[in-house]
Amino acid sequence: MLERLDRYEMATIVQAQGPPLRRFGVPPGGPMDRQSWQPFAHESEVWELFGLATSHWQALQDGWICHSGMPRLFTFEGRAATPPFKVTAGKIVSVMPVIPGQVAYITLSDNPSSPILPDPVREVRILASIDKVDQAELLTRPFSISIHSNRCGMRVAERVAGVPDLDQSEPCTPGVVQCTPSGEIIVVGPDGPTIGGYRRIGALLETDTDKLARIGFNQAFRFVNAADA
Repeated sequence: MLERLDRYEMATIVQAQGPPLRRFGVPPGGPMDRQSWQPFAHESEVWELFGLATSHWQALQDGWICHSGMPRLFTFEGRAATPPFKVTAGKIVSVMPVIPGQVAYITLSDNPSSPILPDPVREVRILASIDKVDQAELLTRPFSISIHSNRCGMRVAERVAGVPDLDQSEPCTPGVVQCTPSGEIIVVGPDGPTIGGYRRIGALLETDTDKLARIGFNQAFRFVNAADA
């Protein structure tokens, strides 16, 4: 197991998506990037890193520091280290993001494992609503991920034309793209609401909800029409 020594990096212990409890208003949870998390599915403790800062971790037992997902820089005993590498109980490991906001996973394992390092993403496929205004707003300009994003929703830094709230709330699921009256775009995440009052202006393809977690803060990307991709 790893003990987190600070609170500067957004870090969450994640497990597989839970049982379907949407009828009780419980979001599905699970990892933001399921493909990158999958190599650690058998581990008892996996940390999801998603933030800006260097984090420091103490090994509570002997094992191998393993990493999957977008790149991180590791420092161990004053030197750069490349996972998987062996540590003993009580030792400190530092982890720094290469591009802040890209999601990565670390675990202390009994066995070394080769990491999955996905390619950077600059496009995500979306099924935009049939409203031509929505398609013109979403599909014709670049956007970037805001530092105010979290597991509940990835927020887009750039604003579009705002739309009124819905008269009544409608179902939400991870990957649904909402627009607020002020023009903020929010892509619902694994811990996001199961219903919402913001207008739905599209939905990412299921596989591309994982890709959104690989972009990073303030990095340019585009929504592309899934029908054309």
